[in-house]
Amino acid sequence: MKSIKITLIVTKNTSTLDFCLPFFHHLISKNQSFYISILFCCVSKKEILRNSTQYESLFKQLKIKNFDYIDFCYFKNFSSFLRAIVKSNLDYPPLTEFRSKLYQYDFSFITQFLGKLVNKILQIVIFRISRVNAILPKLNPDIIFFDNRSGYKFLGSDKIYNYMYLNKKPVYLIPHAPHMRHPTSEFCPFDEEGDELPYFCRFLYSYKFSTPWVGRENKRGQFFYSGYPGLDSLWLKKHVGSENNSKIWKNGAVVFAIRSFLPKGVERKPNTDDYVMDFEEVLKATKLVQKILTAIKYTKDIIIKPHPSNNINDIYDLMSYFPRITFQISNEPMYSLLKDTGIVICLPSTVALISAYSGVPTCIIECRLQNTIDTTWEKLKNLYDETTIRINDDNVLEMERLVLAKKFNKIRKHYPDGSSKLIEDMLNVDIKI
Repeated sequence: MKSIKITLIVTKNTSTLDFCLPFFHHLISKNQSFYISILFCCVSKKEILRNSTQYESLFKQLKIKNFDYIDFCYFKNFSSFLRAIVKSNLDYPPLTEFRSKLYQYDFSFITQFLGKLVNKILQIVIFRISRVNAILPKLNPDIIFFDNRSGYKFLGSDKIYNYMYLNKKPVYLIPHAPHMRHPTSEFCPFDEEGDELPYFCRFLYSYKFSTPWVGRENKRGQFFYSGYPGLDSLWLKKHVGSENNSKIWKNGAVVFAIRSFLPKGVERKPNTDDYVMDFEEVLKATKLVQKILTAIKYTKDIIIKPHPSNNINDIYDLMSYFPRITFQISNEPMYSLLKDTGIVICLPSTVALISAYSGVPTCIIECRLQNTIDTTWEKLKNLYDETTIRINDDNVLEMERLVLAKKFNKIRKHYPDGSSKLIEDMLNVDIKI
């Protein structure tokens, strides 16, 4: 049998890897005839992976080749050097912070501002000397997995779209989370400036209660329920190990999973996404985390798991209010953090599902955003009620009773096992065609 080539196109952050890598692991462990490659649509893959080592380790383990635009520039012999000097823009403070300091006649930002400017110039120069239009023809995939996002124009997008339109190979539109905000909002158009769902695209949706085809019934046959491979029990047992950590929760690490929030001093505008929290909201939630640490007598470093869109400098600003909390920031996938974790505390985030389905006690801090989620879609309220503990000022001191009473990893009606097998079956149909 000839080798089947699959290319995953990553356009923004690691959330698409969290969906695809468990499936690729399943596929390669069963069938060695697949050749899988990943294209990061950025100058340096470090812009997306940041300082993570576990993703690279998984690529190596699964023999997945991964590329960025540096690999296709005229100076690719210096690729290691170029990746060492090009950073993620999220490693620098946002422009709003620079402006705020300038208005206060605080010029301490100049060094960082110049660093961000040089970094941006490097990205532009390297992109200009990269042969982006030659990448996909060289990889020549039989099937494309595409990081499908609404309202996001990525670097080199015109050339990537041109290839897909011209070659019309099967394109699997990949969800970037276990669920979206509303039953129909899971739909993201393939191309907002062109065909929203060409005939060669298969739209995958991860939550069984979603209905993304509503309003597009004439294309219902292009929508496929895939589930979420990262919640399959075989994957979780292999990479997390424990089925239920509730008995040892006090001895493990504490992970605090945060989400995107506005920088300190930046006011919410009318068009600010409801799912971006205010700095003050996150500050209040972190005070509750401090109470939890006191209640369970936790004295070690906590692990802060950022949202892929978090700016690192904003996290340091937040934690400067809590000098008694020592912490590490980890950009590793959630799976790799859970083996030694006793409890996960989350701001509203789908990452809570990974720890909960792994059997790790998982708490969600009640706040404005969680209330918005609960009232927008009752299925999601039920999902988080059944899989996590809701924490607030009234019950924070009852942590031990709440953890020991909760049955984690027991609810499968929202995410039935066997997601990877569902996608494999779809793939087999396209291979035969």
